[in-house]
Amino acid sequence: MGRYVLATMVAFFTIGIINVYSKHLDFKLMNDKKYFVSLNFGALMIVIFMIGCILDIFDISDFIRYFFPLWGLGLSLMLYGIKRRAMMKMFMGKAEEEDYKVYNIIKEKIIYIYIATLLLLLLYVLGITNNILL
Repeated sequence: MGRYVLATMVAFFTIGIINVYSKHLDFKLMNDKKYFVSLNFGALMIVIFMIGCILDIFDISDFIRYFFPLWGLGLSLMLYGIKRRAMMKMFMGKAEEEDYKVYNIIKEKIIYIYIATLLLLLLYVLGITNNILL
């Protein structure tokens, strides 16, 4: 029973990530590669990680053990893409109040997410070199 509840929570979180992705996807700004690539790859990494989490919850694979840095990398890339979108809208003069608020919040908090991502990657590298993950 607990596995189904946890898998449902992961599925709802994935739906939330997809909702945030679709809200911040702007087809008029696709010519900016930093925005487009970081937002798309970030969302893709998070969704792949969440699908792997569901597989890991039901003991189908051992996904989290090997691919847990996808969580930090995906979140960092996706937030950078959202920040880039807000910044480009501000430069074009089409920004709304929400864009200014999103830009300021992400600008303040992104350094902590970058540090957490670097710690995840360091943990991953140390785990591989010490044969903990293998």
